[in-house]
Amino acid sequence: MDLIQCFTIAILWTIHVTTVVGQPGTHGLCATMSYRDMRLKQQNNHHCQMLENIQHEIMYTDKNERHRKHNQIMNVLLGLETKMNMLLDEGVHQVVFRPPPEVGTFVEMDDMPVLHDCSALLKFGLTTSGVYAVTTPTGHIINVYCDMDTKDGGWIVIQRRLNAKVSFDRNWDEYRNGFGDLHTSFWMGNEYIHLFTSNKTQRVRFDMWDWEGNTAYAEYDNFKVDSEMESYRIHISGYKGDAGDAINHYHDDIGFSTADKDNDNWYGNCGKRDKAGWWFRDCSYASPNGRYHDLEDPRGYHQTSFEDGIIWYHWKPDYTYSLKRIEIKMRPSE
Repeated sequence: MDLIQCFTIAILWTIHVTTVVGQPGTHGLCATMSYRDMRLKQQNNHHCQMLENIQHEIMYTDKNERHRKHNQIMNVLLGLETKMNMLLDEGVHQVVFRPPPEVGTFVEMDDMPVLHDCSALLKFGLTTSGVYAVTTPTGHIINVYCDMDTKDGGWIVIQRRLNAKVSFDRNWDEYRNGFGDLHTSFWMGNEYIHLFTSNKTQRVRFDMWDWEGNTAYAEYDNFKVDSEMESYRIHISGYKGDAGDAINHYHDDIGFSTADKDNDNWYGNCGKRDKAGWWFRDCSYASPNGRYHDLEDPRGYHQTSFEDGIIWYHWKPDYTYSLKRIEIKMRPSE
């Protein structure tokens, strides 16, 4: 606890160099004529007695006050040390203090304690959704978007589609490492999804919005993604929700595919056809990473032989209906 030791030394030095100054403007015995008429020896004896009284007060009365203040400070510091040790036991690795942002800027959450996921941050008392720094199971610090508002809170958002500004027509490396803007549309990265789901059992949730103002969700109790050596194969089960199960039986236990790395079971390439990366089998009943069609009527634009939009067929049983918005998020199963 070097910081606390330095803080203690600074406080004790401040107390040590503080001088006691008497109150000005008072007139005691020394100002009277009777005192001035005393012989010099008597005046000297009086001075000695005054100095002894002052010395006694400084050495005892003031010393006691200094000790009292010192004990108060030490009690505060011991309390801080205890709290910091508790935080370290909870998994805090680093605390970074930054100056406040300028007025009107987005308030980043990366000046908060760095814990291992959003659910731990929620338990720590951070209840505002936003960007936080977390540690991966391998010890790396990354920024993630934490959804503290959806049921149970503490969700790491791994995908979001808000508009067409971020293209999801990306190659294998980009899907592995992640891309986009955490505040708008993004993909977290297959490698990070693998790390978090391999460390502990995760739930995954799909929240979706249509163009008519309706919402639906699909949640799965078991979610895991294998390593890159296994093509980021997905394992997903335990459906509940009102959007319909478009994932479990059709996309479970299949490798991830992109236009430049085909791991699906179709004779063609689903990633190239749909211009997206996903866990395709013979393409998809669910395609959250499909092309974003930014129109009031999504069915009026892409009536083609191939369906390349944001699809959740069991909620919208029309391959030409592309959703307005979708989010994918995960949290530990408890």
